[in-house]
Amino acid sequence: MEFASQKQGTVSIHGKIYLTVQIGKQLWMAEDLKSNQHYEGNSSCYDKNPANCKKYGRLYDWWAAVAIASRIPGWHLPTDEEWMTLEMAVGMSPCQRHNSWYNANAW
Repeated sequence: MEFASQKQGTVSIHGKIYLTVQIGKQLWMAEDLKSNQHYEGNSSCYDKNPANCKKYGRLYDWWAAVAIASRIPGWHLPTDEEWMTLEMAVGMSPCQRHNSWYNANAW
């Protein structure tokens, strides 16, 4: 899916080049992180198959994701507000956003 405000680029992380996409005023990674560096927390390959890490990237628990993001200058895990900004930029209505799963317990 492409949006009028979308711009593509790249970023180098741990010696690997990743695609990025700018949607509205936000810059997002456009593909899964494939870091095999060891951090606090756990990471694994889908179905415990190393070929899946090459194809899909790794699966990270919360602690590993936070640890990785903290070591990449200028990058972080998105906040709820950042997700909501993205959702609005790609066409989600305020009503849909209000009723989304992460707001289910807010009302």
